[in-house]
Amino acid sequence: MKAGVPILGSLHWLWALMLVGMLIFLELKRQRPAFRLSSFPNQSFGGRSLKTRLAWLPRFLRFLAAFALVLALARPQLGHKSVEIVRHGVDIFLAMDTSGSMLAHDFVLNGGAVDRLTAIQAVARDFVRGRVDDRIGIVVFGSVAFTQGPLTLDHEMVARQLDDLQIGMAGRETALGEALGTAVARMKDLESQSKVIILLTDGTNTAGDMDPEQAAEIAALHKIRVHCIGIGRKGMSKMPQQTAYGVAWVDIPSDLDEPTLKRIAAVTGGEYFRAEDLDALKNVYARIDAMETSKAVTKTHENRDEYFVYPLALAMLAWFLAELLALTWLRRFPA
Repeated sequence: MKAGVPILGSLHWLWALMLVGMLIFLELKRQRPAFRLSSFPNQSFGGRSLKTRLAWLPRFLRFLAAFALVLALARPQLGHKSVEIVRHGVDIFLAMDTSGSMLAHDFVLNGGAVDRLTAIQAVARDFVRGRVDDRIGIVVFGSVAFTQGPLTLDHEMVARQLDDLQIGMAGRETALGEALGTAVARMKDLESQSKVIILLTDGTNTAGDMDPEQAAEIAALHKIRVHCIGIGRKGMSKMPQQTAYGVAWVDIPSDLDEPTLKRIAAVTGGEYFRAEDLDALKNVYARIDAMETSKAVTKTHENRDEYFVYPLALAMLAWFLAELLALTWLRRFPA
């Protein structure tokens, strides 16, 4: 809000100030000899009286009245301007796979091998903090799917919820259809201009009663775009496994169902991405960030308060006083 900006509504009247100035100049140059008589019979002629010293006052008041009248005609105003920025953010649900296979160590973070979930937590946190105007929520899935956090603008809370994710917290299997269905159920009735689900997984649908492609059709019906991210290295990856003799590292094959993820993305108008390492995962989130832009509409409101009445009142008062003094106490002879 910007307030108290002085402006003039009719600037062309300011040219009249030149005429007022010219009249003042001519008046000062004009010589008007006059014989002054006192209105009081006992006034002394021995020195300059108060009336003599104030003889200029009526003329000054007339000039002041003319100046104030021109100022009133110029319509002084006080402008109040407010700028309203209406932001239309994107509603985004992150559907995060926490199944057992997310324990595979095929990502490198800060120079060391980390499991898949740790890698996506690090990248997703930066993504969330960069979406200033968007509401973001989290759906977690494994053998079952549930809402970890509802849509919110509190991005620090979303970041903490990401940190709380643990492998196996929703079971060891992968319920893709249930995950997508849960996110769609939370978004379908929203009146958002843009609704997006980012489905991240390293596996194939092995649990749940809902078919992933059926869930995708429901998402499309409600104008919800689904971007699918398939993560994990192609071929074999190392995963720690607890044995009677301690932790053993075993090779597990990739069972990522890329055809299904591509169909989900295509049906809903989204995109499919593959991320085999941390840099690729960062690039995927950067591309989604660029694709799903928030819109901002700027509305400017301006009000003006008129203040011409004040210089107009001054003009009337000054003219009245000038005429009153000229006809009474400061009357000049001859007139």
